[in-house]
Amino acid sequence: MQLRTVALAAAWGAALAAANGCATAHFARVIGRDNIAAGLTVGGPFTDVGLPVKTPLPVAVGWAKLGTGERTDAYMELGLTTLAFGRFLWGFGGVFQIVEQRGALPGIAAHAGITLLTDFRDARAHGRSRSK
Repeated sequence: MQLRTVALAAAWGAALAAANGCATAHFARVIGRDNIAAGLTVGGPFTDVGLPVKTPLPVAVGWAKLGTGERTDAYMELGLTTLAFGRFLWGFGGVFQIVEQRGALPGIAAHAGITLLTDFRDARAHGRSRSK
């Protein structure tokens, strides 16, 4: 019976992994000057949350974009799942549309950004004053 439970959990985890890729698609196409877009992406299905094995846990990231030009966007993103585990994940950057999609030929965009990750549990442990 326990083997069946483990097999079911493994199958569920594999299905979750297949359904949730690690990449976000909001970089794929710019949105145009003065437009705003926001969304939620889910990916990166296996993570270490302190359990004996890596756990299938989708990482949810909220994001927002501002069209800064006809071929450029600025974006920021906030890790929502990480907040639940005491970690702050924040990223920001820009996107440049190199080639627009034409028929079946795909568009090409490049993006660059910075991601900051802070573990609040470590910050609290090191931020305390220590008695001598």
